[in-house]
Formats: sequence, C-alpha cells, structure tokens
Amino acid sequence: LMWACICGAALLTAVELSRGPVDYLGVPVWPPYPVLHVLLLSLALLPLVDLASRGKMPFLEWKPLRFIGRISYAVYLFQTLLLLVLPRSFFLLTTASMLLATVTWVLIEKPFNNLKSRFPYPAKPAA
Repeated sequence: LMWACICGAALLTAVELSRGPVDYLGVPVWPPYPVLHVLLLSLALLPLVDLASRGKMPFLEWKPLRFIGRISYAVYLFQTLLLLVLPRSFFLLTTASMLLATVTWVLIEKPFNNLKSRFPYPAKPAA
C-alpha cells in the first residue's frame, strides 16, 4: 500500500507540473522540469525494482530481454550517432542501432569479455 501511495503521489505531481513553462512561441516546453520528472519517474519505478530484487518478476530473466540489456549501452551510443546520418524514423533508427550494437557485441565486446579469465583480479589485502 505504501508503494501505491508513492506511485500515486508521483503521478499526480507529474501531471500537475506538466503544465509548466512555454517557449518563446507559446508552445509548452516538455518536459518542463526535467530533473523533477526523472526524480518522480525514479520514485514510480521503485516498486518494480523492489519486486525484481525479490525475484517476483521472472519475465526479466527472458533471454531476449537479457540480450537487450547486454547491448543497451551500444544501442544508445549508435542511436545518437545514427541520428546525424539517417532520416528520423523510429523503426529505422532502432533497427540500425540494434543491428550495429549486436555486431559490435559479437565481434568486439564478447571476445574481450572472454579474456577476463586470463587476467584475474588481484586479491584485496585484508583491512
């Protein structure tokens, strides 16, 4: 019940604050308060993180979702670069960035991750 209250409060605050400032043409600026929206979204996601940490969300273990998590940073990087080159089509940008991220995972990241076993971390001295 506490989590439902936090989520409700976050949602109400976000809706109320969404009527924020406008630009010089009178068009509402979205998001009006980016830091506050990130904070409210984080509060709204806390119950999901709590459930996931207790193993109550088994769909997070699905192989496709785990793979997307594995390549997500490369997707982010490539999507930023592809915005400069490709037309602004969600499908095209998403497909191209996921394809490039997968290729770099297979050709670069995975081989480097396999080298970890050859270079063990030194043991930390006892405090």
